[in-house]
Amino acid sequence: MDEGGDGRRFKYPYLPFATFIDVLDRMRQSGVPERVDRDFLSYTSGVMQSYLLAMLKGFGLIDENNYRTGTLEWLAHNPDARSGFVGDLLREHYKEQLALGPDATPEMLEETFAPLQGDTKRKAITFFLHAVKFADIPVSPRFKARRSSSGGAPRKAAGRRPEETDDGQRPGDSYTIVLGSGVEVSLLVSERLLSLDRDDRDFILHLVDEMQERAATGHHEPDGYRAD
Repeated sequence: MDEGGDGRRFKYPYLPFATFIDVLDRMRQSGVPERVDRDFLSYTSGVMQSYLLAMLKGFGLIDENNYRTGTLEWLAHNPDARSGFVGDLLREHYKEQLALGPDATPEMLEETFAPLQGDTKRKAITFFLHAVKFADIPVSPRFKARRSSSGGAPRKAAGRRPEETDDGQRPGDSYTIVLGSGVEVSLLVSERLLSLDRDDRDFILHLVDEMQERAATGHHEPDGYRAD
């Protein structure tokens, strides 16, 4: 990991890159708050709030007390400048990754993200790959974002619903919204939320937050979201 000019070690973000752009867009629309705190970030889960604050600090967009910097204000109100800014961040904090040649392998890229491990490493690499694409920085075409692994177990086919229990109830969790156009969108989890590992649980909660926000702009009919 890179070390900044103030002696702090840069920590690789491992949240969705789109979440970074989304928070900038929100600030552009509603104004950049003097302090970026959990009240401003209440639209997303508590875990994602922590990830966002850590990323904004790492990028120098807020100070140690979460107060905005001039760079954050400028970036929020100048979307055309974001690609260049992200490129500068990558060249500053991802020197080892960008030094890899055009024929570098995914394993070589993974090694540069040590000591991160497992899903945390995968998410950090995915953030990096989306960032270089956004900044139009060429990297090895062999690099591809990898999905999380469940120990080699085969994945269920897309759209497959969980088996029903003896009482006719499905064992997982579900949430449904109805868009303004009348289209119904459902999120169905085949297992109980609390039975999942932390990374998967946080990801699902982030999706639910996004669905709730979308539903808030129109009529919605939740069929229940259970966390037990």
